[in-house]
Amino acid sequence: MAELMFGDCQIGEVGSYFKAAFPGLRALGLQRGQGSELWRMMVLGTYLPRQVYGLSSTSGSKFGSRFNSNNLYLQLHLTKHTRRTMVRTQQPQQQQDATAVSALSASISDGKKHLLLSASGSVATIKLPNILKALGEAHDPSRLSIRVVLTHSAEHFLAGQAEEQPTLEAIRSIPCVDAVYGDADEWGPRPWKRGEGILHIELRKWADMLVIAPLSANTLAKIANGICNNLLTSVVRAWDTDGVVEGRRKRITVCPAMNTAMWRHPITAKQIRTLEKDWGVASAQGESDGGWFEVLPPQEMKLACGDVGVGGMVDWNQIVKAIELTLDLSQDRLGQPT
Repeated sequence: MAELMFGDCQIGEVGSYFKAAFPGLRALGLQRGQGSELWRMMVLGTYLPRQVYGLSSTSGSKFGSRFNSNNLYLQLHLTKHTRRTMVRTQQPQQQQDATAVSALSASISDGKKHLLLSASGSVATIKLPNILKALGEAHDPSRLSIRVVLTHSAEHFLAGQAEEQPTLEAIRSIPCVDAVYGDADEWGPRPWKRGEGILHIELRKWADMLVIAPLSANTLAKIANGICNNLLTSVVRAWDTDGVVEGRRKRITVCPAMNTAMWRHPITAKQIRTLEKDWGVASAQGESDGGWFEVLPPQEMKLACGDVGVGGMVDWNQIVKAIELTLDLSQDRLGQPT
């Protein structure tokens, strides 16, 4: 995008971040042309010695707390939007094509079973790769397509910090996974134009089933109260709950995961009742009972925080079985006689 070209302290739409943070670059001894490189490095998360830019201790103090142990850095809240924007523009073309709304729309009638698998902000998000790998190893990509939706908080747990917490790039490489989406895919950086598809609507049309594993306390509260302020909750809010729009009722299966005290909180019980009693299905198989929500309740276990009690997400193997049952995938497992 042209507005992301690096000029001297001018980077299109993000130039104001830089100016607001550092209004007096010349007074600090920076030469013409150095400002843009300084900004680029800070946005990419590179920590730079102040001496690289010839900044003295005196001039450096004008940045106040932005200096730490002779390293120059910009507060994350000033670069948050820009870093996301740059990451999106640096994605390989293949990834951009996979997440494009046009590609999604074109795949709605591809004859495959479509699983929309999502995660919200709970540490149990680290079990998402297990679910994906189990499905990818057991099913043919020509028969099953999986698209993943992550909330911003869920991405916090999948950044390659451990073997059980792979990067999003590694998740994209799992068999049957065709795309991974985040909020930026719906709302930026490129402005929407009339005539283009709406991502959360196209995802709803595409999906044969939506699974939220884990469902955090925060996302549970949003869903139960109709709040839709991110991509995942927008999909849920746009779900065809009675099947009139699409001609069929489709399942949403959720797997709550939270601290025991949060699970036992009366507001949680009220919100779960909404999902189970008001919106819930009467059985795992039936579509004619009027419901569209299935809740797989949490289990008692030692939680990540060290507490022992109910709140841990249901075992991921059970989630895989529930997906295969709902999508009628049991007969499509690789290596199974036909």
